[in-house]
Amino acid sequence: MMFSVAILSLIALVSAQNAVTEGPACDVSERYQCNGQIGLIASTTDCHVFYNCDRNIQTPCPSTCSPGLAFDESIQTCNWESLVPTCNLIPKARASGDPACADNERYQCNGQIGLIASTTDCHVFFNCDANIQAPCPSTCPPGLAFDESIQTCNWESLVPTCTVRARAVDGPACADNERYQCNGQIGLIASTTDCHVFYNCDANIQAPCPSTCSPGLAFDESIQTCNWESLVPTCTARARAIDGPACADNERYDCNGATSAVVDSTDCNTFYNCDANIQSPCPSHCPPGLGFDEALGYCNYAYLVAAC
Repeated sequence: MMFSVAILSLIALVSAQNAVTEGPACDVSERYQCNGQIGLIASTTDCHVFYNCDRNIQTPCPSTCSPGLAFDESIQTCNWESLVPTCNLIPKARASGDPACADNERYQCNGQIGLIASTTDCHVFFNCDANIQAPCPSTCPPGLAFDESIQTCNWESLVPTCTVRARAVDGPACADNERYQCNGQIGLIASTTDCHVFYNCDANIQAPCPSTCSPGLAFDESIQTCNWESLVPTCTARARAIDGPACADNERYDCNGATSAVVDSTDCNTFYNCDANIQSPCPSHCPPGLGFDEALGYCNYAYLVAAC
């Protein structure tokens, strides 16, 4: 997963300024009593909610994971719902009085322990453990498929079982003139003409079809995965060459010697990529719902970014 797609970070606290202008962050009845605990504490009634207990704040307001994610107390961050045991203990369907799934949908683990990929749908997997040996199917979020090799959901284009199945069903995966000649290279190779496209060269496939990153992402060869377009130099450089000046002069940021990405002082969604060569960069923007985390050097969920 590209990301894979889960990011570890501290939860941003509501600023004093917001507290003054917007009133209390939550009602007193919503606050959690930490009773000396330090850390992120999962809600006992909603697997998507957690509380940030620290030495200074012992009655925190609830924080909520982004849609499709739930709080995983074991790794102290939000994770895919299907991978969070506390979310799967009481499935929504079961709570309403219906079984979580039909008997013929269940997988027979036969003693296996771990996450098992479906043999018929690359987006589906089964969570086999010592207690549950006939689990219901779990499904990855849209655009992702289950990658058994890393035991989590990953971009479809990076999951071999997904690309192989598509080729078998749809015929040749691409025309011969679309294939890349690896010439002995092993690894993921960026396209020289489209920053969203890459080729998966391995010992068995030396003339692969193109793979494409999900919308809003581009292939970053330096980290061998898809990344936000604004953080992929080959994408931003090409856009500037094709479209003319990337921004007006008054939009540029004066780095004053800084050589790392700097968050905008008025908009946490915006940042400037300062380096030794570019000291007056144009603004870059995180995708919707994300903010630039200067401490980590990349876009993160807005609720995890202190500047937001």
